[in-house]
Amino acid sequence: MELLVGALGSDRGISRSELDKLILYKGSEAQRNGTNEITAEDVRACIVDSSQDAAFDVAAVSAGGNPGGLSAVLHRANAAGVAPITILIFLQRHFMRLYSVQAAVSAGMPPDAAMKRLRPPVFFADQKAFQTQLRKWPLAKLERAMTDLTEVEHLAKRTGAPQRELIERLALRLAVMAK
Repeated sequence: MELLVGALGSDRGISRSELDKLILYKGSEAQRNGTNEITAEDVRACIVDSSQDAAFDVAAVSAGGNPGGLSAVLHRANAAGVAPITILIFLQRHFMRLYSVQAAVSAGMPPDAAMKRLRPPVFFADQKAFQTQLRKWPLAKLERAMTDLTEVEHLAKRTGAPQRELIERLALRLAVMAK
């Protein structure tokens, strides 16, 4: 139950859709061999963690240089109940991955080989977008972005400043830098 509740966001429509999908996945009682218990494995196999997807989308849109699309993904993240710090963590992780690949490329490694070294690997459907982001983010620009990410983390965690506003403003600044 805790896993299921944690994976569902605060958007009732999306949550109902995910629950319907879980019921369909589990099948009728006859198909379940008499068991009507939904296990944690069933939840992991079927339910999309909308909060993680939304936070990933914010990072991808920011790094991709799409300030116009940022508003929609930030709204989706808010509707899914994503904490501002979670968005910051996803931004930091994404930009660190870009930095890691760009540093390897600067050292002479081909971009494809540098990308394949990442763990976890870049999801196959996201590889083209990641390569495009690499072209938009040379090493010097990534270093500035990493500095900004660290500064906002400090402000968000230590000063009592409004986290959501700080992090959303940072995401917008990064999207504009990439553009």
